[in-house]
Amino acid sequence: MLNGPISRKTPAGRYAYCLFMVAVGALLVVAASAGLAQQADTPAPGAGWPTTGEEQQSYETLRRLLGLPAQPPPAQPLGEPPAPAPGQPADEPPPPANALAQPAAPEPAPAEVATDKVAPAPVARPAAAPKKKANVVKSAPAPRAKPRVVVQGKPAAPEIAPPVAPQEAPAPPVVGSMDDLPPLGSVIAAADVERWKHLLGPSVQWSLQHGATIKVSAPVPIPLEAARARATELYHDQVELTADKMDMKNYVAGVPFPTVNPDDPDAGVKLMFNQQSRTVVDDVDARNIACQTGTIVPGRGVELEKQYVTGHWRRLFYVGRLYYDPKPAWKASDGARYRESQYPFIEPFDLKSGGWSYTRYLDPGRLDDAWLYYPITRRVRRMSTAQRSQGVFGQDMDLDSLAGFSGNPAWTEWHLLGVKTVLAAMHAKHSPVGWQKAPADFVFDEEWEPRQVYVILGRSRLPDYGFSQRVIYVDRESYLIPYSEIYDLKGQLWKGLVQAWSFGATVRPDAGGASFEEFYLPGYAMIDMQLNHVTRCELPYRNAVGDKGWYYNHGNAEGVTEDSFAVSSLIGQAH
Repeated sequence: MLNGPISRKTPAGRYAYCLFMVAVGALLVVAASAGLAQQADTPAPGAGWPTTGEEQQSYETLRRLLGLPAQPPPAQPLGEPPAPAPGQPADEPPPPANALAQPAAPEPAPAEVATDKVAPAPVARPAAAPKKKANVVKSAPAPRAKPRVVVQGKPAAPEIAPPVAPQEAPAPPVVGSMDDLPPLGSVIAAADVERWKHLLGPSVQWSLQHGATIKVSAPVPIPLEAARARATELYHDQVELTADKMDMKNYVAGVPFPTVNPDDPDAGVKLMFNQQSRTVVDDVDARNIACQTGTIVPGRGVELEKQYVTGHWRRLFYVGRLYYDPKPAWKASDGARYRESQYPFIEPFDLKSGGWSYTRYLDPGRLDDAWLYYPITRRVRRMSTAQRSQGVFGQDMDLDSLAGFSGNPAWTEWHLLGVKTVLAAMHAKHSPVGWQKAPADFVFDEEWEPRQVYVILGRSRLPDYGFSQRVIYVDRESYLIPYSEIYDLKGQLWKGLVQAWSFGATVRPDAGGASFEEFYLPGYAMIDMQLNHVTRCELPYRNAVGDKGWYYNHGNAEGVTEDSFAVSSLIGQAH
């Protein structure tokens, strides 16, 4: 536009051209600012999510496929009486939206036994701790009494008044009545899928149709550990969600929201924070983990391709600590919530001495610092957050699926789809698990029991994430995840993670057991249902004779130190 009377070759032309470019730049800045402002004004997930009819329709479709009831219509605004149903007198109040749903009967409290895992008899509730403005409490109030003496080699939680069980939230309608169950001791196979599909997730149905079987056993109660139950009672009253629903305010330890109302629009977010807080321990070291990958050949079973054996999988938590000082919070210099690592690889040869390590931070807006070490190239590579949805070193398992879900809850939009009864392996009798005979050797050989679960839908906020959504089944009593399902970017069912949990003070008799009563994971399988592929894992490896595999809350005594998560340690162990 400067080719007319004023030329860019003259001083006046050059001056005019500069003014033009400045004006264009200003317009771009204004447009970008408007875009950011619009993005900042986007409502956070929680109340009002989903916000469009198309989204709501997609959730109803998913509920129908998972065998869940349709979500009742929203309540009428105050002051506006609901319209009467067709044929109903105008002066007669309409029936409630869920009148046809049969609520679950209240679960009886577990009988008291002489164990530290059962809460003492109820007395008056202790005064709630005052609310604080900080997002996460860095330190807790002073204990009310001196700590008790050490029991079984670990410090116990501070003495406080015996807790009163929090008032139960209204029981939601549960699909799959506890009266409509297979007989105890029966075996469910492919021919029985149609009869019992209301108790099975899609990935479990797929497994049965490909030769797997399920042995049905009676449900067993799963109480919280005594220290976690005391922390829940002491601190839960002060916990709130932040305004953006991405974090918690005033969280110290225990389960933050033990009385979630299923009608709460933030129920999905709160339940996932419960699930993540349930798996918090002071420290853990799982040793000698073995995973095999292979193709599931119809009629023949798994044709093994590769075996991965790792020396250590470690976690060290800085919040929610229950046993070792500093507790309940340990202030990390870099603001870490916890650190995690898995190294060194022992097999296969091309990964020998390799591994990964990452740090999760208290700030929900701060991405993980994650590092991969490749021994062949002798290079450390930084891993992006989106890569957490990819298989690690060629496995079907991704980092965000460890233990059912180990991603950052803040980076996912959560929605409670409903509550149902399913069959799940929550009390495995073997450590490590055994695998079923071919052609079903992609599934562990354990008994499954009826469990009530929350069915929660998660959709990642991260760009370039590998999944469109995941459905997570969270056990209502323990908050552990028996299985979950992953959908590809086209919305098609892709992978299923099936896990066998167990509890108790004895992990492996041939290694002398252990001195804790905790949850642990003897085995799991991540099944790629589109490629007929599987990664199945044993924790610990059955050939690791003499090692109990799981080491919980040992502090520095078993090597779970801050230095063990450093990149220098990741590299140094290879030399």
